[in-house]
Amino acid sequence: MADREIIPAGAATSDPQAAPVAERERALQFSQVFRTLMQRQGFYVPLTGSYLIVQLADRIRGIDGQGIHSNSLRAYLRGEVLPSDGKVRLLADALGVPRGVLLYAASYLTPEDLPNYPGPYTTLETLEADIAEVESLPLSEGTKERVLADLRASARILRLLAAERAQADWRTAPDEREQVIDLLIELWETPAPPPPPYTANEAPILAGREAPVAAPPAPAPVAPLPAPAPTGQRQQETPAAAPVRTEYAAYRS
Repeated sequence: MADREIIPAGAATSDPQAAPVAERERALQFSQVFRTLMQRQGFYVPLTGSYLIVQLADRIRGIDGQGIHSNSLRAYLRGEVLPSDGKVRLLADALGVPRGVLLYAASYLTPEDLPNYPGPYTTLETLEADIAEVESLPLSEGTKERVLADLRASARILRLLAAERAQADWRTAPDEREQVIDLLIELWETPAPPPPPYTANEAPILAGREAPVAAPPAPAPVAPLPAPAPTGQRQQETPAAAPVRTEYAAYRS
């Protein structure tokens, strides 16, 4: 699946206002989490304010043999481009975090998916068998629809988590859902480093296109492994990020 570049103002869409705004919010929300995670995992140098993008690209190439272009990684960090779900999985694998963390950050998964996040003993085979069994049971229409909706949601989440994995018997970790929730809250509460500046190689590309979407204001660089920010000093959030983080916090409590 191709990356989803932010649609410039005035571009033709079925909904010329809502669609670009939604994509922009998702891209900016993802960029905040991605920048903070790069800092947390040692791919950001506070002293120089630079990201180790080439090193991350090399690590990704070692995973799938193709990698992600450095310019694409910079665009993700600036919130200009929303990576495809496949690229999100690659980034999560390269950065050593559960795939669900970045899939939620990019809104491929939502807070409504949390109750159906699959456990370690859940497989597509068992879910498909359960769906077939429920469809054959003499339940009321409303009850059957609710149960089937939950089972199908779990199957969709599992497909997003397990795609491209080499291990046929892969399973989620026993406490993976809790790990995903806690890490997301920590990442959203930690000030993100600033987006990377444009390079000389990117200048010719930018000259032939509309001005990119402005990156969100960023706080000053912080330590490589920051503690959660004190109350009242959380990073500025996109409109999409704030309600999502609130729902995660409510679910955890």
